[in-house]
Amino acid sequence: MLSLFLVPPGLPSAARSALDPANPPERPEDIAITACYNDANANGNQCGEAHSATCTNSDGRGECCSAGGNCGTGYTFCGPDSQVEFSHSNNLCEDGMASDGFAVPEDEKEAAEAAAKEAAEKAKGALGCFTDANVGSLQCGPVAHATCTGGDRGKDGDVCCSPAGYCGSGDAFCGDGMQFEYSHGKNLCEAPVAVGQAQGQQANGSAAACTGFGCPGAPVPECLTVEQVAKAWVHGVSPLSKADAEALCVPAVIIAAGSAFHTIQDGWISPCMGKFDPLVEADGFDGTRKGLWQISLQFFDTDDPDPEKQAATAYDVYTGDNADYGCLAEWCVTSTPGCSAVIPGIGQDDPSVTESRRFCHGVWSGAQAAVDRKLSAIATTRNQSSGEEIVQAACAKALRR
Repeated sequence: MLSLFLVPPGLPSAARSALDPANPPERPEDIAITACYNDANANGNQCGEAHSATCTNSDGRGECCSAGGNCGTGYTFCGPDSQVEFSHSNNLCEDGMASDGFAVPEDEKEAAEAAAKEAAEKAKGALGCFTDANVGSLQCGPVAHATCTGGDRGKDGDVCCSPAGYCGSGDAFCGDGMQFEYSHGKNLCEAPVAVGQAQGQQANGSAAACTGFGCPGAPVPECLTVEQVAKAWVHGVSPLSKADAEALCVPAVIIAAGSAFHTIQDGWISPCMGKFDPLVEADGFDGTRKGLWQISLQFFDTDDPDPEKQAATAYDVYTGDNADYGCLAEWCVTSTPGCSAVIPGIGQDDPSVTESRRFCHGVWSGAQAAVDRKLSAIATTRNQSSGEEIVQAACAKALRR
């Protein structure tokens, strides 16, 4: 039965107002839904509670929030000290929502959009020219400093830079949120900017610093074939373990391909196009890494970058239980989920081998991400259908010698 609660006429006004229902909000945006987090990658790349922002990888800089409050990838950002609550788009605000859980009023949204557009126009003169994203990894936008041109297909190709920073076509790329300044070849540099050029203009318009193989006195790598890399692995590791030299040859060469086999899709010019670069450098969880298996500089012999030495170091330091760097180190096995996991699909199928030696996610995540593309490129250079079969044949040949 429905009951009515009547307020006695003599009740004080303060008590009467306490019993009255709250006045309904005048506008829908005054209703708080639930607190959420802003896109950290779209707002200075700073994440965490202080910024009320979560990492989304919307600009390609990573979806893990480090202990220091910055978005990124790799062990530094995604390791045991990462801020999980503010990573992987966790509790990301929906479009039109503010981080306090209230809907953003239309007039404020329009003012913010106008301010962002004005800021972009002011910054335009300082941006300089952009590289051709379609020649490289198809990543575009302010972080990649590249614009979508459509490549060989021109205006009929992938000419739109999506909100996430990739070139493509269709509504997902050319619709709402398209990055106009990085689409349709806008502000494209007159000449390609390549890593290693000794002089000229960088993508930001400033004079290019001399880095890489193009600099005076810089070492020029002795580019290697698949067969030479397989031979280097077998000869380098056999003195340490003949059985592992054989059992891990195929995965070792495939991982080397992911790290050091160069194609035009890598986005920069290398003297080792279509081959392996034994001197290539990249950032890793332990700082700058170098060579076929991306060895930390503290272990890399710059004076004698012999591929066989590189193989021995990769095997001895990274594939086993080295306390600081090994795939089977205690910290990798127990403290970082997925770190010690065997990389699948590259020939690591024998548990009796991988229980003591392996190529793992935590150490070679970058190489792993590129493996499929690099194997396909290897097959193309040989006019064959399978890059993995080419690697298997190379290892079989190296083991017969």
